[in-house]
Amino acid sequence: MNNSDIPQVLSSQSRREILNVLSKHPHDINSIVEAINIQPTAVRYHLQSLLRLGLIETYEEKRGIGRPKMYYKLTKKQVYVGFPPRNYLMLSELLIDGMQNELTPEETQKILRLTGYKIGGRLITDLATKNNIDIWAPKQFIEYYVNKFLQEIGA
Repeated sequence: MNNSDIPQVLSSQSRREILNVLSKHPHDINSIVEAINIQPTAVRYHLQSLLRLGLIETYEEKRGIGRPKMYYKLTKKQVYVGFPPRNYLMLSELLIDGMQNELTPEETQKILRLTGYKIGGRLITDLATKNNIDIWAPKQFIEYYVNKFLQEIGA
């Protein structure tokens, strides 16, 4: 499987439910079965597809005597979706290197700061619109930005 298989793999409702369950914390097979209410054989099949794509990973935890228990969790690495595949991390590194080679450190810092303000402003405006927020209060900021948005983007 390669990254062009991601849309096909994610077209499965069961796989999306598994990813949603794993987004909270790691789970073993039994707790995944219980959470999404499908057969263990089907869960194993879906987990294999997600493992092959690198969307999830496993680890074992030994508890006393017997076989270690296998747990599944979301991977920390970024997975790129799209055609053609886009490597935004590499692109941003190239752009920053280019700025550092052509501009003074102060000019580079100024451009990056202004870009950060612009992107941050758009993000906060979009979140406010999406969540019907007129004035940001610390409680709303923590709920919508820290607890929801940052978790969604894997920060």
